Amino acid sequence: YFSYFPFASGRCVLSGKDAYYVPEPTATAGPRRCDKVRASCVEKPGPGFPGVTDIESMRAWPSNRVPGSLECWPIDWTRKVYENCGIVQVLQNMSDHLPGRCTNLKQVAVPLYETCHSICRKMSFCSMFQLTDTGCWIGTFTSGMQCYAPRLERTLRAERYMHGDVRVLMDLRGVRVKGLTKVFDQKDVSGDFRTVGVKACRDACYSNLLCQYWQYYLEDGCWVEEPVAGQSVEKPLTTANFQTGFVTAIAGEYIQHFCPGLGWTPSEEWNLLASDTTCEGHLTKDSPVALTKDLAGSDAVSVAGCKKRAAADAACGTHMYSNGLACFCVLKGRLCERQPSPYGFGLYEREELVPEATTTPPSNEPQHSHAPAGAQEFHVELELMGLNYDNLHSIYGATDQFARKCAYAIELATGASSYQ
Repeated sequence: YFSYFPFASGRCVLSGKDAYYVPEPTATAGPRRCDKVRASCVEKPGPGFPGVTDIESMRAWPSNRVPGSLECWPIDWTRKVYENCGIVQVLQNMSDHLPGRCTNLKQVAVPLYETCHSICRKMSFCSMFQLTDTGCWIGTFTSGMQCYAPRLERTLRAERYMHGDVRVLMDLRGVRVKGLTKVFDQKDVSGDFRTVGVKACRDACYSNLLCQYWQYYLEDGCWVEEPVAGQSVEKPLTTANFQTGFVTAIAGEYIQHFCPGLGWTPSEEWNLLASDTTCEGHLTKDSPVALTKDLAGSDAVSVAGCKKRAAADAACGTHMYSNGLACFCVLKGRLCERQPSPYGFGLYEREELVPEATTTPPSNEPQHSHAPAGAQEFHVELELMGLNYDNLHSIYGATDQFARKCAYAIELATGASSYQ
């Protein structure tokens, strides 16, 4: 590591691998080599985290440094503000156990050509909105307090959003993290607390960019980090604010918010294709075997966790779907047929699995031509994870997605202008 002090003395200090970071406003410091993928956006803590001291906690990370809460979020350095990510997912709505009764939201005037939900979706620090008889209310810098307790005011519409995505750094079951704020009671949430209550608690933290910790306790309900509306967890976390042996803590996570597509996290390989959708295998008489695989079992798996399991499972193909609790992938070599789902599933596709284009010698068999008169023809075969798409057009009919892939493959393989 290096440390440079340009204003004080112009000193340049070199350190060994055991060096750790300390705050110094006038210094510039960093590792010997800066990787393209930022270390703080891919690392996870080792078994020594949290440590007894700040130094021990920092040394439990591979780079000897605990990442900041929004290090993996885009910043406009000119204006010195966090930018919008551009990726927004609906975590909850009124049909998915969100009654919209939060007490600490801010009322805003809705401009012309805008709606209450469009305002919130455009603001990275807006976790949710609720539209009531009295107007539009949005939650900024907060997960929302007492959103499930009974209230007299009528809510017309409510939605909770996750801007960007999250990465789970540590499981917090069976422990207690000090500095969290209680946001709802177990008795206020209808449904099974082990599923509905836990998911609601996790969604509360996932929707607030300032929240890095959430925990659900039996008989006590949901506690999350609320740096603005409540309390903040000590940074870096040490054993002074971390207690083990809490059997009532049945669920919880230490998370990191990030914006996919910026080249610094492995989770960017998954793209959301459709909400409220599952992907059922296309069963034929020639393939009466399993088409999907359950990756969750009896566990409750977050969307981020489902992405990780699907990417690591060699049996999984290019599609997975999750609702933050259940997790399924479509097996390799199986076709995907979209089905609407009332249970909040999102359908994802692996971005990194781009079909490779290859040219093959002309076949002696007569083939029907779709080319315009005078155009030169090429035979292009597309393969995606071993699934041959050569005759997909004639078998399953033309689709926009297939046409785009064909057009791209023709251009890549021949350099010629493509046609559809």
